[in-house]
Amino acid sequence: MQALPAPTQPQVEYIQPGGPPPLPSLLEQMPNPPTDEMPARKTSRADASDSDVEADKGARRPPTPQLICLE
Repeated sequence: MQALPAPTQPQVEYIQPGGPPPLPSLLEQMPNPPTDEMPARKTSRADASDSDVEADKGARRPPTPQLICLE
């Protein structure tokens, strides 16, 4: 009987502190990769600044609804 309550207590403590840190770290990592790709694409499309602005707006609109649908 004593062995059961002993392991359950440490397990609960590990889950609580371990849960919060991974969530924020994952959220931070997700936005980081996309931001790096965005500037890289802008530089490659620097030749056509007019179409670059239009392409950026069009590209930004689709991802916004997709993220909402996934949530």
